[in-house]
Amino acid sequence: MAARQRPSPPSHPHITNRWARHHRAQLERAGPRCPHVWARRPNFTLKLPSSSTRPPRTHDELLEAIAELVDEQPGLVAQHFPVVNGSWSKGWPDLEIIGPGGVLWREVKTARGRLEPAQWRWGQLLLAAGQDWAVWGPADYPETIREQLTQLAQIGNRNSPSGV
Repeated sequence: MAARQRPSPPSHPHITNRWARHHRAQLERAGPRCPHVWARRPNFTLKLPSSSTRPPRTHDELLEAIAELVDEQPGLVAQHFPVVNGSWSKGWPDLEIIGPGGVLWREVKTARGRLEPAQWRWGQLLLAAGQDWAVWGPADYPETIREQLTQLAQIGNRNSPSGV
């Protein structure tokens, strides 16, 4: 019986942790985007995925991630009213974000979340009143959310960031 050969070591010098070894084939196929190529550029820090960089999955994680994006923009203030049993205003949007460019009313939903009829009714009332109401979910994080927050932070921007 032939001796079993050990797998060859990683071909990239920066692949050292278990995740990167597991994904070595994907990294090699990435070509010029491969981490060892980018690591040669000045002021570049190799960042491998960790549990803290994964996209938000739960409602609370998504709210926390949005709060961090709001904090990045000077002049914005966000308010979140958590759901309380017996709340007199069922369906109220999760977030109200105020800035020099106006007010955003946002309902936050996970990938599997669905709007309740009361939430839909509040959204339609806000839109009819000329307000900027929309639903944010994991697909909007972080690009769309950051873009809308940047527009809201601009002084004198009266156009609604979501195009409403």
